[in-house]
Amino acid sequence: MENNLVETKFNELFSPSDIEMLVKFDELESRVKTMKDAKNEAIKNFLKDNNLKSYENDKIKVTYIEATERVSVDTKRLEEEGIYELYTKITPVKDSVKITIKYE
Repeated sequence: MENNLVETKFNELFSPSDIEMLVKFDELESRVKTMKDAKNEAIKNFLKDNNLKSYENDKIKVTYIEATERVSVDTKRLEEEGIYELYTKITPVKDSVKITIKYE
């Protein structure tokens, strides 16, 4: 497609206000993720520090999931070598918190 034609079609699909809105949504999404990650970390630390596995009320349930390790197959090497058992690896899985919102 010719560059001018691409630009014309793009402008038909996305007005300047659409693009501005998408940029604002992206920025907002990033800020919300940062705030949510910080809140989840604080909740996780609270549950961990107080030896609680979960907390629940009428609106929310929070469950602490301990850190663990997982064994996985290094598929790139598996594909290259055609050997399964020799190329497993253990990957640390960090602890986390699961939050369930209860809808009425």
